[in-house]
Amino acid sequence: MVFAVVAEYDDKSWTLFHDKVFGKGCCPPELEEVGKTIVRNCRGLPLAIVAISGLLAKSSRTVEYWKYVADNTNAALNMGEDRKIRISKLVQLWMAEGILKPMRYRSLEEIGEDNLKDLTDSEYEPIKLPVCFKLLSVLCIDGTYSHEEILRLVNMRCIHFETRLFRHLLNNLESLTLLWNLQTVTLAGTWSITPVNLPTEIWEMPQLRHLKKEDGDFYLPDPPSTNGKNGRGDIIVLKNRQTLYMIRNFRCTDEIVRRIPNLKKLGITRRRFSSGIGWEYYDNLAHLSNLESLYLDSVHNVPQNLCFPRSFKKLTLQNCQVPWEDLTSKGVNGILWKEGHFLELKSLRIEHSHVAEWIADSSHFPSLEKLELVNLTDLEEIPLGIGEIPTLGTISLTYCCDSANSSAEKIQEEQQSLGNYDLQLRIRGGARGFL
Repeated sequence: MVFAVVAEYDDKSWTLFHDKVFGKGCCPPELEEVGKTIVRNCRGLPLAIVAISGLLAKSSRTVEYWKYVADNTNAALNMGEDRKIRISKLVQLWMAEGILKPMRYRSLEEIGEDNLKDLTDSEYEPIKLPVCFKLLSVLCIDGTYSHEEILRLVNMRCIHFETRLFRHLLNNLESLTLLWNLQTVTLAGTWSITPVNLPTEIWEMPQLRHLKKEDGDFYLPDPPSTNGKNGRGDIIVLKNRQTLYMIRNFRCTDEIVRRIPNLKKLGITRRRFSSGIGWEYYDNLAHLSNLESLYLDSVHNVPQNLCFPRSFKKLTLQNCQVPWEDLTSKGVNGILWKEGHFLELKSLRIEHSHVAEWIADSSHFPSLEKLELVNLTDLEEIPLGIGEIPTLGTISLTYCCDSANSSAEKIQEEQQSLGNYDLQLRIRGGARGFL
């Protein structure tokens, strides 16, 4: 999901700020001057004011904190030109700036998303969120960089490599492990088809929350061996680690799972010609009890006993192979669509698979909101019971066979006959057009 970023001017900036922060109350005299400084930094942008004031309304009302916000925020908008930013990235920027304050039993990501929800539910409609920070804690890199340059950024919390890098420029990734405050690292991609080797020290960065490669993948090394008497004494548990995406031939061993207990998003690519890399540890996925999103791209046969945690909300399967002659009630790609197993799954995407028969019903995905099928040229039909899922809002088919497209149309027609006109159907191309 994205929000557009637009520039708007409003002569009542202070009133807007005051009402959002204090409601019907009054601004304390000691905060008025610094508050007006914050408003001036928003350059008359009412949506920037809404964003900042929404955060301050829930934060400490001290002169010191407000001065910190004033010194580290500024409207950085391209006037007259709409821009878009993903919610997750905006929250990461807020985290990097230190605007979001920790709360017991809540992650910073959850706190940030709550603040965004407050904005979208506010009376100022339509809400289009601005990127309103001139961040000293965020670095966007679109060129070369050196070891020395990185070491000067000891307080950096968020680094985005915005353009593709040549492989020799990635030799300095080890330098990133010296940035102990680093929370987010994102690589746009590289001009190389081989994965990027991450340094072993990546397992010794307790503050790192998100590690993502948007195009291509990483090789994740095994954690360093432990020297404790029981073999576990020196393990660093990375409680903040939430994203690992994409990892080539991810080894889901007991030791790795113990180190990332709060992982929420995992992307895996599995390729052939990988000695010693098998599926033997993948039952451990079930022990990642906080995992919400899994992307699996595999050219190998997927084992039928693959187990997933019940916390799943989004599942993407691409190129996954399975012996379809054994496919009965086990469902797509040999995954066990057992009743009650995917209670929280909201998004299911299946790509480039040779599934022909799919047997499932609404009890298997009672919370599903979005179903995407891409290049399933052998799929005969979508189970009719899928349309009975009360939360289902969208079925999308891209380059699937005509019979599958027809079954989706039948599902929509049946739901409309029952008075459900909310189910949206999107069909693009057909198997013939794709071939």
